[in-house]
Amino acid sequence: THQGTTPSHNTVIGHSYGSTVLGHTAMSDQGLNADELVFVGSPGVKADHVSELGFHGENVHASTAENDTINSVTPEGIHGPTPDSSEFGATTFTSSSGSDWKVGDFPFGAAHSEYFDQGTLSLRGMGRIIAGEN
Repeated sequence: THQGTTPSHNTVIGHSYGSTVLGHTAMSDQGLNADELVFVGSPGVKADHVSELGFHGENVHASTAENDTINSVTPEGIHGPTPDSSEFGATTFTSSSGSDWKVGDFPFGAAHSEYFDQGTLSLRGMGRIIAGEN
């Protein structure tokens, strides 16, 4: 997809532990042949700073819903800082608050899986990133 006269603009999205896998992949010796990285509901991506991923901060995007309990149930630092923290250096975008956590929603609650739901701010934000309108 990066070959030819007009190469495509590729965005890779990682959700939850998939964002951790994406971070490890970007930090590997081979790197990641993409233009944009998106992390949603992330417990951390191994890196302490966006520069360790081999991307500029304006090409790495992160968001966590207010009601996503991922950050309260993941031990701090186990996968590094969350990519939506200011010290990480990624470009953050807004997510809808998400559903309130209810007893029985173990471990993360409904909000943890609502990033891709139709009409959410996170889905609109990811769409803008994919379309190059970030």
